[in-house]
Amino acid sequence: MRLTHVLHTESVTIIKAAPTGDTDADGVPITDAPTQTAWSGLAIQQTTADETTAGDVDEVATTYSLSGPIPSVELTAADTIRWNGIDYSIVGDPDTRRGRHRINHTSLVLRRARG
Repeated sequence: MRLTHVLHTESVTIIKAAPTGDTDADGVPITDAPTQTAWSGLAIQQTTADETTAGDVDEVATTYSLSGPIPSVELTAADTIRWNGIDYSIVGDPDTRRGRHRINHTSLVLRRARG
């Protein structure tokens, strides 16, 4: 058994907003209903957990590292990843690697903040 079969067992849903090209009165882009695409064969590991207090507000932020096969849709920092029923934002630009002498894969950082 290859080690990747043990580590890359997670599945997520990629949620992509569909911009209409229009903006609302405040200049915010208007989007249609988002599309959802399943993505599996992933390794997800927690990388950091922070808790901060600012005035009366406590915030807990957790980041995860995700890596796996290249998904069927192009990922951007504007997309959302749903994992185990919880939505995570993508931090920075996803990194997709293709090439003859490397393993084709995508890696990215997920973040969830609450509080």
